[in-house]
Formats: sequence, C-alpha cells, structure tokens
Amino acid sequence: EVQLPNGLVAFMPISEIAWQRIGAASDAISIGDEFDVKLMSVDQRDRRITASRKQLIEDPMRVIENTFRRGTDHSGTIKEINRGGLVISLAHGAEGFVPRGEVTNDPTPMRLEDAFKVGKHIERLRVIEFERKSRSEGDAKPRITLSLSAAERETEQTALKDYRATSKESRYSLSDSLAALRDKLAEQERQ
Repeated sequence: EVQLPNGLVAFMPISEIAWQRIGAASDAISIGDEFDVKLMSVDQRDRRITASRKQLIEDPMRVIENTFRRGTDHSGTIKEINRGGLVISLAHGAEGFVPRGEVTNDPTPMRLEDAFKVGKHIERLRVIEFERKSRSEGDAKPRITLSLSAAERETEQTALKDYRATSKESRYSLSDSLAALRDKLAEQERQ
C-alpha cells in the first residue's frame, strides 16, 4: 500500500514496482521511502486506487533495444574471454558477445588470450544480431551479437570503392596480372 496526499491509500501491485522481476516488494522499496507514482485506475464503487511506480521510469529494455540496433557501432570492455569468443560489457548494463569468427578478418588462427585481455576497452563493435527475450523468461537480458571484423570489412570496402572512383588509371585486370606472372615465370625458366 502507498500513502497518497490527502490521506488516500493506493494499492501498488508488485509487478508495478520495477521493470525487472523482483521477489518481494522489500527487495526494491522500504517502508518510509518517498517516490512518485502514476495512478493506473480508480474504482469508486470498490473504493480502490491502483498505482504504478515503474510507469514513471523508462523501461531499461527499451533503452537497450533502441541503443543496440543492428548495424550500429559501439564500444565496450572485455568482461570474459572463452573458447567461443569475447564477452563484452556495454553501456546501460547490457552485455554482448563477439564470436571467434567475428574477431578478425585474418584467416590465421589465433589464441584470443594472446590478443585480448579482460578489462581492455574495445571500439567499433558492430551489432550484427539483436534478439530480445521476453520478460517471462528467467533471464530477460537480450542476446546481442557483435563483430569486430564487420566495421573493418566495411572500411576496407569503402576505401576500395573510393579508390576505384577517384583513380582514372586504376584499371586492374586479372588476365593482365596472370599474363605478367606467366611472362615472369617464363623469363625465370630461361635463366
């Protein structure tokens, strides 16, 4: 029960205290706490007022969903390194995962532990997948899949497009290259 001005009392269901799931009201609020509420309903016949605290607080899941849209770049800190990739701490309490195949474009195998350290800050993490989980599931955190190599690939592709667009002399042909290579091999065989 919540004491309102003018001596009125409102009922606040546990589901209206906070956006995250709580076990008991005392986990989020204490007797004597003061906070704003939104009146959800007034039933004059039963003389009952229902109030909500969470309706005045922005839904953290919506903030995360709007921030980490697919294709956006972010920065974060390495929280964990495991066989599958990197677990990254992101803004707004969110967590993302960089699978091993999205760490680099270099095909050479590498030990992630040699290249990265827990606590290291990383820039240009591209969101390649965002899956929101329902609040009814025990862990309502979304699954955010990130890529370090996606932004790198895009930069390379953009640089190549810019080069091709600005270079009038850049006529590259695979057949020209193969012919030059064939001539070079023939010359080496004659020597």
